[in-house]
Amino acid sequence: MMIGSTMTRKFVTAFLLLLVCSLAHAISSPTEQVRSTTDKVLGIIRDDSRPLDERRRLVREILSENMDIQSISQSVLATHWKEATPEEKRGFVEFFQQYIENTYLDPIESYRDEKIEYAREKVRGERAVVYTVIHRGEQPEVPVNYRLRLKGDRWYLYDVEIEGASLINTYRTTFAEIVRSEGMDGLLEDLRQRVERYKERERSPAKIE
Repeated sequence: MMIGSTMTRKFVTAFLLLLVCSLAHAISSPTEQVRSTTDKVLGIIRDDSRPLDERRRLVREILSENMDIQSISQSVLATHWKEATPEEKRGFVEFFQQYIENTYLDPIESYRDEKIEYAREKVRGERAVVYTVIHRGEQPEVPVNYRLRLKGDRWYLYDVEIEGASLINTYRTTFAEIVRSEGMDGLLEDLRQRVERYKERERSPAKIE
């Protein structure tokens, strides 16, 4: 069972657009933090003076430094995380991180004129929600809610909701179906194939799915 659909790509793009919302020091407003880092990422993507591979490398570095991939992986796999062996957990974290990074890079590179409206935020202790709307020219606007968690002195994005649907819940359902039918080995192989296919297409001029 292969992973991937229009909705999944929409989730991943929206999720990772602000996944890099962790800075060196926490600030009073999660919205300001999200806005600052999003501007930085989009600035790199839109900088045509840099070679494409350099822009991808810089964005990957930001993602790698700021994703709380361990916690996200545990939430996505749910009970299957507890049942997985240490080796399976390491494999899942490795492939899942590469998968969501790769899924992010392709569509985000086409972002040129998109505008993000920061509507409001809600902060309760160590958790916050930033409510935004993505405007994409003549296309319908997309309301997106970003959920953040404060860990130490840093805010981390841990989920995103589009029209009431949660990214983590969507992945959890998809992955659970694969594990039930093919086991953890099947899920890891599916992710591995997707990562490898992306690498192959990245080395060629063909468009990445």
